[in-house]
Amino acid sequence: MKKTCFISLMLIAIMVVPCSFAQKPSFTVGLVSDGALKANAEVAYKWAQSKFNAQVIPIPKSKADLTKFGVVWWDESNGPSIPNAFTDQAVINSFLNYVKDGGGLLLSNLALHYVNEMGLEANQLRYFGANANIPLDWTDLQIAKGQEKHPIFNGMKVEGGVIQYDILGYCEGSDFYGANGPTGPQNKNSKLLAQTIDKQPQCNGLVEYTVDAGTIIVIGWVWSSFAINAKLEDIHGPLHNNIIKYLATKSKFAAVDLSGKLTSTWGSIKAD
Repeated sequence: MKKTCFISLMLIAIMVVPCSFAQKPSFTVGLVSDGALKANAEVAYKWAQSKFNAQVIPIPKSKADLTKFGVVWWDESNGPSIPNAFTDQAVINSFLNYVKDGGGLLLSNLALHYVNEMGLEANQLRYFGANANIPLDWTDLQIAKGQEKHPIFNGMKVEGGVIQYDILGYCEGSDFYGANGPTGPQNKNSKLLAQTIDKQPQCNGLVEYTVDAGTIIVIGWVWSSFAINAKLEDIHGPLHNNIIKYLATKSKFAAVDLSGKLTSTWGSIKAD
């Protein structure tokens, strides 16, 4: 009896004491880079590695290079355009086929423009250069109508449908502000998740695509400038955390335990 009680107490202790080694979700995240990490990706990917089982990976040569990851994130910045290596058709097909087969893909900053290369949007999206010292107070995220309960906004401070995000500057990026003014996603399987606040240029920088069995989320405009807006991590951190977890719930390649808790089921333990 004493031995049985001792084992029971041990089990209770194990179950109530926080386990730091079990805090990260069970799925893996691939962080795409074409070489040495650029300034924004270095900060963003370091953040991702602190929250997820994530690793930096090279440009994929085939879908098989990506299917080992529940979610794939490519952040691109610090250049005038997407690097040429990403525009090779075999590389484009690697990303596209990963998604079509059920993967979850996050494209941020300049990488938002990849929806053109993948054939998801016909209208050419905007590129814009960086400005690290241009504080703006109208860059808040206004949640699109009908998307108020979308999981990527869970737990965030929302006031009047708006998430405050006053920037210090921004890195190179892309958005849906076209040559003739504001536009938005035109793909029939897309939905706008957030836009710039009313009465300001509508850059429409947060969009979700359903592509066959998979899901893509693109985040551009100024909302993924991790390096320049480090002081705003309490906003873009939770937002990107939610995005990655949401993509994992949609991904065929993710074994998901979003709680970060132990997944073992305790059975009966017998003492000799």
